[in-house]
Amino acid sequence: MEIKYVANSYLLMALILGALVPVMLYLSKGMNTVEFLLVTYAISTPSSLAFAVAMGKRKKIAEYISDKKSFATIAFIGLLNYAFFEYGLTYAERFVSASLATVVYRSYPLLMLLFLPIILRERITKHQVAALLLGFAGLYLALTGGTLLSIKSGEMAIILFLIVIAIASAIATILAKKYMFDMETSIFIFNLANLVFFAVFFIASGAPLSPILPKELIPILYVGIVYNVLTGFMYYSALR
Repeated sequence: MEIKYVANSYLLMALILGALVPVMLYLSKGMNTVEFLLVTYAISTPSSLAFAVAMGKRKKIAEYISDKKSFATIAFIGLLNYAFFEYGLTYAERFVSASLATVVYRSYPLLMLLFLPIILRERITKHQVAALLLGFAGLYLALTGGTLLSIKSGEMAIILFLIVIAIASAIATILAKKYMFDMETSIFIFNLANLVFFAVFFIASGAPLSPILPKELIPILYVGIVYNVLTGFMYYSALR
């Protein structure tokens, strides 16, 4: 099977599965955000470890964990993408609609074009510049209807917050391509780093516990396994 076909198939599946994440995060609003993400990563970390082991990556796991520089770099990329995205989008959806939050966040592929010349030293073609301008014009029209007066003052702060999250995801995606670490092992380290981060965050915020209702199990399992493990693997593998 041709590598381009595999990459395009992975990318298509990652886009479809990833599109449901904002909905799943919205459905988790009954739980404390930090608790929800801690439980999510408590599931995704062993799941990603099992996935990496099943793919024959035991030696790579040991190699990256013993190499402090590699481990720190991978962990940083994972936090820059997943922690910013999942916590930030869940927080933003408490103030604006899930559709608005998704539209702003999904601008990150466009934002990647701004950072490619800086991080990867890739030249941007005139067609990519045209696509970038059209993309931002479309985003502007979608958000404002052509006038800034349609954006409420409270929404503007959240939109700017979402743009920061999108920038973080854009940079993290480019870094994942730049360093070319083993992808299965990286997914495990991404999840492990976020588990530690949200465990510390949870304790620091007073360990606020809330009952986990049956309806919240679906977003927990979807984000924890489908998105944090399978979708992440397919997306970054396609990018390679």
